[in-house]
Amino acid sequence: MATPNFTQCALDFQNSIELYGNYVYTGPVQGILKHTDLPLITVQGCRELCGTGNVYYEWADIASTISTWILPILGLLLQCPFDSNDFRNTLYAIARWMGSPVASLAYTLWNIKIASKSAMMVDMATKYEETPPEGSQYSQIRDSLYILSMMNQYTIKQRMPSQEAERLLRIALFSDSLQLEAVEGQFNTIVSRRRELAKVIRDGRKKGIVPVFVSQTWFLFSLAITIESVDGAKKSLLNPQLRDAYMRETSRTMKDFDWTHLLGDEHYFEGDFFVKFAGQGRVRFHYGVAHPILAGIEESFVAQYGRDWLRDAEGARALLVRGPEKLHGLHSFDFRGTWQVLSSIVIVCGSALGAFIISFFTPTVGLGCRSGGYVVFNIIAVGSFAIEGLIWWLVPEGIVPEKDIITRVFTGLDRQLSHEEAGRWKKVFRSPVRTLLQGWKSLTRRDRWEVLVLRVFEVGNTGWLAYINMAQVVGSYQNCDCMGSTWGPGGGYIDFQDYNYYLSEGVTYYWGFGTGLSCMVLTVSFAFIVVEWCTQSHLSTGEYDNAQAGLRRTRAWKKYTYYIRRGPDIIIDWFKILWHEIGRRPEHAKRIRRSLVWSSHTKPNFEIKDLTPVRTGRKEPKYTWSGLSYDSERPTLMGQGTGLSEGEIEHCLSPVGIVGLNPWAAMAEGGRERDRGPNGVIRALPEGQRPKWHGFGWR
Repeated sequence: MATPNFTQCALDFQNSIELYGNYVYTGPVQGILKHTDLPLITVQGCRELCGTGNVYYEWADIASTISTWILPILGLLLQCPFDSNDFRNTLYAIARWMGSPVASLAYTLWNIKIASKSAMMVDMATKYEETPPEGSQYSQIRDSLYILSMMNQYTIKQRMPSQEAERLLRIALFSDSLQLEAVEGQFNTIVSRRRELAKVIRDGRKKGIVPVFVSQTWFLFSLAITIESVDGAKKSLLNPQLRDAYMRETSRTMKDFDWTHLLGDEHYFEGDFFVKFAGQGRVRFHYGVAHPILAGIEESFVAQYGRDWLRDAEGARALLVRGPEKLHGLHSFDFRGTWQVLSSIVIVCGSALGAFIISFFTPTVGLGCRSGGYVVFNIIAVGSFAIEGLIWWLVPEGIVPEKDIITRVFTGLDRQLSHEEAGRWKKVFRSPVRTLLQGWKSLTRRDRWEVLVLRVFEVGNTGWLAYINMAQVVGSYQNCDCMGSTWGPGGGYIDFQDYNYYLSEGVTYYWGFGTGLSCMVLTVSFAFIVVEWCTQSHLSTGEYDNAQAGLRRTRAWKKYTYYIRRGPDIIIDWFKILWHEIGRRPEHAKRIRRSLVWSSHTKPNFEIKDLTPVRTGRKEPKYTWSGLSYDSERPTLMGQGTGLSEGEIEHCLSPVGIVGLNPWAAMAEGGRERDRGPNGVIRALPEGQRPKWHGFGWR
């Protein structure tokens, strides 16, 4: 195949009347050449007159492009957290990150969101101007939420019951009264264990919003100490003496711990709680354990209570352990994660769109090898993520099918290779076939979709991305078909002009717009990462004083940029109103948001409707609350009661979880009075006496 000489070919075409008449292009022209009288040649004429080969660049140009663009990209790729001494999984990780960037980026943004929510909850736990000392209740909650954000990057066993696993994690993370079994050389209190665990993780990880560990050894070490913290709580709850002591300490009944018998079931909780590291989007279908717990905390009381939600630490901790009235479970999914999905699509497609605009609008205008290559890459990237989402939604987790076509094929092949009369060459393949068959039988239905569909898309798209980049580096697109933009309508001709001519005709407008679009997307994304790293660093900083200094700077930043950052919240609020108006449910649009929203102000008043009593005594409660108004300075009970059982202790719990958070309770046991906090006293009624209700409170 001869190498074309487009310079000589252009001269021959323009100077020969016969060639010009045979090969001149007379169709429509788009873009900057629309109003010019340039001699245009058809793609077929270019093939016949110029040849069908490629005009590759000189080595000096190729080397310059490689050193300027390719090597820096490879340098960034080598900084990724690969698995040490695991070549196959390293290749799969590269294919995952490069071949399915929408999916891997969506999972990474989700982890960033979890870390951001954890850091904001720590920030909002106290008043704006307060930074409690080390060892305080605030410091303990800071450790707990930091550990939870790290746990989010590990997978749990699929067969583990969802709600029971969440209850266990809540106790392991937020309880301060559960005694652990004595282990030589270790702290026996759960608070000390958490403090030591948080310290080890902070000291052993690199600073950043997404942990980048130095090696697989650190993965395993971090996983081991995380498992240890949960395993200690599990053993204590299975110990009758420690469990009974914990029930007495928290004033709860055995009914509240009926679920703990499952902790001893080897089918569900045998072995480690966490299985393997799954951060940076390397594992498909990984949602993490943190969001269901954080969402439950917000739903219980934090979202409504706002800043300084830890003012009554004892009551707040009780709610953190108990959770909402209906637990979400660790396997639940929240569609609020759609924001991270849309963001990843915008980042990936927005970055490629700039390159597409430059390639598409540079003559010959139309869809060609360069612009079409970007389109194919993005279609595969978005399509593979869409397929992954459908599999996540439609295919049940943990199901291992007994028979399928591939199993039958491998079984039949193994049977043929196992015959005594099988030749020597067949016996060579017997062991590999049996290994593949056993491995395939152990895969779940989701895993099989991953192997047969998703991994094929990712590896193929990675190869396609490498091809379109190297093709532009070496000049593989310098041929008649690629220069003629023949992938779609609008092309089909070649003008033989160079970039200087295109510059004079105004192609810089398209180049500038495309470059500006890609740079804007990347700049905004990078700025988001930097801001998140800065505003979350107080959660991961090891030195407590430095962490509190960072927290003060974070609060100042958020306060002065409040109205700028308020934009997404306004969009969410308007979208909710529109959604409920369309559904003819305008009363739902006025409900308080489920998520905690940052604020520098502490709410002076807090109102809850439809308060529901929860029994902690011997009998079912015989009273209801119709309303409750709370003032931070003077708490007051308002409502109507239908009676109170004699000699039993009752506590109030609202649907949003305000129990023990403030000094509110009704109590009738021997006429005693008992302090429940700095702001008030629980009233006790003598046996047989019913409470009298008044519009301003109760007496």
